[in-house]
Amino acid sequence: AISMGAALEVANATQPIENKLALVQLLSSLISNAWGVGSLFFGLWLIPMGYIVVRSQRMPVWLGRTLILGGAGYLASAFLNYAGFRFSWIDMLTIPATIGEFWIIGYLLVFGIRPRNN
Repeated sequence: AISMGAALEVANATQPIENKLALVQLLSSLISNAWGVGSLFFGLWLIPMGYIVVRSQRMPVWLGRTLILGGAGYLASAFLNYAGFRFSWIDMLTIPATIGEFWIIGYLLVFGIRPRNN
């Protein structure tokens, strides 16, 4: 948000166009790389959440496994992108994360958490 706001401010400033172009490109690059780093943290968050779902047995086991797979997909896509690989299928690595996130939201809204089995 900071970079996007700064890019808009630079674009609307009364500087020569050459200065604006370089600054806007720099800020645009900063925005896209920040999203890449964010995907690392999102993947690192999904893996333990999926592990907890599997271990607690208070939600479907396959939900937890899907979350773990989705977290690994986020990590793999971030590493592959930063390693310089540009394949169209890299973006599909995050599909299990999307499925897992919508599944857990729906499950919690409809069923909640199962009672603890003692």
